[in-house]
Amino acid sequence: MKPEEIAELIERLEIHALSWRRPDAHEARDANSEAEIIAEAALALRQLTEWKPIESAPRDGTPIWVWAPPAHGLSAMHSLCAYHPDAGFCIDELRDPTHWRPLPIPPQSQ
Repeated sequence: MKPEEIAELIERLEIHALSWRRPDAHEARDANSEAEIIAEAALALRQLTEWKPIESAPRDGTPIWVWAPPAHGLSAMHSLCAYHPDAGFCIDELRDPTHWRPLPIPPQSQ
């Protein structure tokens, strides 16, 4: 899921959560629809926070968060990164990232 899709899903979830507080909402709400929205939101949150194998990372220049294990006496490292056709997912000359996850949703401008 793309950040804008997740933001839209969160907005839908917030609208439905507010509708639950209305006294007349109990008759109007559809439990299956509410359950689907909650399940989608849970999946979106998992996708945002779960580390994935680097092989599944986007290779279109999208900025992502990467993690590299300890190597050559250096500690593990995480960093902002984007794939480059000539360098791959390079974060330094001694470590190669093994996992990635999407960046968090940026702040809304006000």
